[in-house]
Amino acid sequence: MADNMTKSVSGNARVSDNARVSGNARVSDNARVSGDARVSGDAWVSADAQVFGGAWVSGDAQVFGDAWVSGDAQVFGGAWVFGGARVSDNARVCGDARIFGNARLSLGVIDSDARIASPDDLCQIVHEGVVWSRFVTATGFRTTQDDDGGLAMAPEWVHRAFAAWEEARRG
Repeated sequence: MADNMTKSVSGNARVSDNARVSGNARVSDNARVSGDARVSGDAWVSADAQVFGGAWVSGDAQVFGDAWVSGDAQVFGGAWVFGGARVSDNARVCGDARIFGNARLSLGVIDSDARIASPDDLCQIVHEGVVWSRFVTATGFRTTQDDDGGLAMAPEWVHRAFAAWEEARRG
């Protein structure tokens, strides 16, 4: 960690390897930033969150709780990733999107006012006022949507998000 970053890193937080914190960005509490990760702008990584690999958190984004951002994922704008959520690979989370609970996102771009939450038996995606939900039932998965278009009209990233969630549930 370079000397000019000490103001940006507080508590038991650690920045290691080639990771960088710049601008007004902050890393606090027990958060970890490592690998080639970047935290910049006014972004804040806190609590027990981890940002690693080539991930980038910037703008007014926040990563907190037990959340992870890894791979080449980017979280920017006013987006939040929190709880036990995982954003990885080439995923992009931006705008005022919120990724939380046990949600897992590894592909696609989540923007606007999207909300993705995943308790143990529900994955819900809310994007531009449309809600897609997938529930675990005794006989498998049941998908609903509050729009007349049905899931068949859902963007491809919705299908991929549900598939990743189902795979993660199976372990």
